[in-house]
Amino acid sequence: MYGGSGGSGIRTREGVAPLHALQACPFVRSGKPPGRFYGSDPPPHPTRDPAGAARRIVATAHDRGEIRVAHPNEEVLRSSFEEFGRGDMEALRGRFAEDIRWNFPGRSQLAGTESGVDGALGWLGRTYELSGGTITTDVHDILANDTHALALFTIRAEREGRSLEDRTVGIYHVRDGRIVEAWFNPGDQYATDEFWG
Repeated sequence: MYGGSGGSGIRTREGVAPLHALQACPFVRSGKPPGRFYGSDPPPHPTRDPAGAARRIVATAHDRGEIRVAHPNEEVLRSSFEEFGRGDMEALRGRFAEDIRWNFPGRSQLAGTESGVDGALGWLGRTYELSGGTITTDVHDILANDTHALALFTIRAEREGRSLEDRTVGIYHVRDGRIVEAWFNPGDQYATDEFWG
């Protein structure tokens, strides 16, 4: 539990709310995580109302009975990774700002900066093509604040009899619920360059 002058509770932007105020909630009593909830109103559609989507609060119950409120920019990134995993480029298009800049280091054919939504989606499409559709991302953690998000993830892919498994750090600038710039830091730049050629 989060401690405070009033004892245990949930940390919010306004301070620490007492946990007894949530005892009426069934998932708090049962200790079972409910997944995501939004109250009585459904969440706004992120591509139709990005400002509304950025304001929504998504909460998750932890095994210890705590409630962690995820930052909206964390949700933007988690949704983006899920959409990439499904190969849903149209959904990803709605997550990217029109003037997005996509930066990938190194000397491979993927290295450089892409500008605009079509450039970023084209880069992602090339990773599918070059890996024969084998590329996957396994998210370890995502941290976010009002302007940035950071993702720790593992990229796995197969290509021409070779394998890549790289622990990568992605740093994202997020504005109004959309990614406006992304920078990537592969754990092993030499292996990444050799793999992508």
